[in-house]
Amino acid sequence: MTDIGATVIEVALPGGTDLAGAIVWDHEFKDDLAGYLAGIPEAPIASLAEILERGLFHPSLETRLRHLAVTPGRDDPSYRQALAKQAEARAAVTGLLDRLGLDALVYPTLRQKPPPISGSPRRSNARLAAVTGLPALAAPAGFTADGLPVGFELLGRSLADARLVALAYAYEQAVRPRRPPPSTPALTLSGASV
Repeated sequence: MTDIGATVIEVALPGGTDLAGAIVWDHEFKDDLAGYLAGIPEAPIASLAEILERGLFHPSLETRLRHLAVTPGRDDPSYRQALAKQAEARAAVTGLLDRLGLDALVYPTLRQKPPPISGSPRRSNARLAAVTGLPALAAPAGFTADGLPVGFELLGRSLADARLVALAYAYEQAVRPRRPPPSTPALTLSGASV
């Protein structure tokens, strides 16, 4: 990023940024999913409870989905507390961006190598956007020494989505961090290799 003109400084999240206490999606998921499904007249299911009853999920998601099914909703006092913590976390991150004159925070999407397709990442950094409610964009960063793809996430101010897209686009155009997997055959178009 510095090679293409970005000024990069290392920062730490402000002390006291309580990410764990700011999680609101547990309270919102069940009702939001039901609302989404209600908008699809031909949907074969109507709720998270139905998904669980019928076993319509990957086994690795069962524990998480069962937790979400019993989590108190938006009427619970713990939801209002989480919303207050979310507002505090958002203000702290926005204040950091403002104080240092930054367009965005950038950090690795994962704090580990990508897991096999059958696994799930255990050390994700992607919670910051969900916890603060601020816009974020994940983009490819390149590859590890042994050829595994890695990415980064850009997080910006509220309604700064266009700036994040511009930053990621500039990086992708300069670095060209994508390449097809070695197992991907060449594409052909009317008999010509592409």
